[in-house]
Amino acid sequence: MNINNLEIGMTFKNYKELCETLDIEIMQGNSKITQLKEIRRYIRLDKISGTQKFIINDIYNVSLDKVDIRQQGNNKMQDTEDIYLLILNHLAKCNEDIIFLSKSILYKALNMINNKYNHYKYNTKEMSEMYKIPEDDIVSYFMSSDSLLKRKITNALKMFDNKSVAKVNEIYVIVYASKDNRCNQSHIPTNHKESRLIYKSEYAVLELMGLKTKQEVIIKGVWNTFRNKVIEQLHTYDEDIQYYYKAYEFIFDKECICRENYKMDTENWLNKSHKINLDICNRLNINASKRYNRCKGDSNKYNVSYIKNHKKFTEIVIE
Repeated sequence: MNINNLEIGMTFKNYKELCETLDIEIMQGNSKITQLKEIRRYIRLDKISGTQKFIINDIYNVSLDKVDIRQQGNNKMQDTEDIYLLILNHLAKCNEDIIFLSKSILYKALNMINNKYNHYKYNTKEMSEMYKIPEDDIVSYFMSSDSLLKRKITNALKMFDNKSVAKVNEIYVIVYASKDNRCNQSHIPTNHKESRLIYKSEYAVLELMGLKTKQEVIIKGVWNTFRNKVIEQLHTYDEDIQYYYKAYEFIFDKECICRENYKMDTENWLNKSHKINLDICNRLNINASKRYNRCKGDSNKYNVSYIKNHKKFTEIVIE
């Protein structure tokens, strides 16, 4: 099988053309099915819906191991379990029984993103200019990746409630300027009044900017302007407010955490976190391919480099 001249995005009008390109024998029946499975160990080969065409959506640097399909149904549950265990391991090391973690800190602690993710998420124009990639592709990528990351975390966090190990809440945290010189800032979870002030300020700024949603703010690449204006609005209520952010609040009993937790050595932690990162990378690339194939032929929605660009984004901000 010759895969040296293959490229991501390459299409074949039918199975026969695929075999001719790969320089392999044309098969039938079960032999054909087995052959296609073997091909898919080296490339991500998808059928274009409603046609006989095939498209290459990825080329693997290392061939995949042969997998028993019966095991694949358990992959998502195992990923959720691994994320749960990594968070549990983090909580077991905490001295307090109430902690809060920003989403970006939690994502990074679990090796789901790298340090560049948040910077480029809110500076899409800079990323576009640096890597010579359309800004629309970058915005689309971060909308998709944000959704995937949140789903994975949400599924894992549900396990804390199901097991009665911890109560997890999504909250706002306000960062205040310190009243003394011993520390620079104080991170305080909001009460109901402060949460209302944040929503009220955000709503007022959205109206001022002529926008309807915060998603629209990100799409237009004006997140930093939006945030600065919201902070200015909050200063009218309390001038010591420096900024705010969303976080997960964990309320737990140390004894329950310790009984639930198992000892995770460094090698085990690295293996699980690497597996989670790899799964996210693969899922993002697969999702990009599916979106492209659904809109194939609509040049106004996705350009021909869409899949290639998304793979590059993943290498930059996830791996």
